[in-house]
Amino acid sequence: MYWGAKIYIVTDGKEDILDQSLTGNPILSEDGKPLTTEFQRDSDMSIRLIHRILSSIRADNDMLCTPVPVDPLPLARQVWQDLWAVSGATPENCLYTFVEVFIFKYLSDLGVLRGMHTFDHLIAQYGANNDNEVLEVYASSVRPKIRDTLPVEPQGQDDHHQRHDLRLQGRQSRRWLRCRLS
Repeated sequence: MYWGAKIYIVTDGKEDILDQSLTGNPILSEDGKPLTTEFQRDSDMSIRLIHRILSSIRADNDMLCTPVPVDPLPLARQVWQDLWAVSGATPENCLYTFVEVFIFKYLSDLGVLRGMHTFDHLIAQYGANNDNEVLEVYASSVRPKIRDTLPVEPQGQDDHHQRHDLRLQGRQSRRWLRCRLS
């Protein structure tokens, strides 16, 4: 990998060929042919193509994959049931916690959150840390990353904006985070 690049764009000025740095091979379209395009740095089509390439290529795959729709309903049901069972919280506090944890787990599963900001990484922190320390890692590192990922919602015509409020509610959060989700 050169300078951390995952994709190389090689051009003769007329046609662009995309290679991946993990294998050094050309990136292939779904039909198995080398992907060629007229890459334009700021075009929406080129940006979408780059995102699609990044979600497809691996050390063992040079071919574009067909995007698979993701249904969040099974995850939502599982998270809600687990949270409700261990929290004993009021419905309002349970809902706040559910929404925040669901967003965290969903963004993590989709690969939007990576590395130290993922759900699995946070759960792994229980090996060497207590409940309060893990919640502190979440509050000081993961939560700000989620906030930066979420769009700002306009409040009205007075130019004030608000991020969706994230709140994990005390004891039930620590108990819920200890429940490992698959």
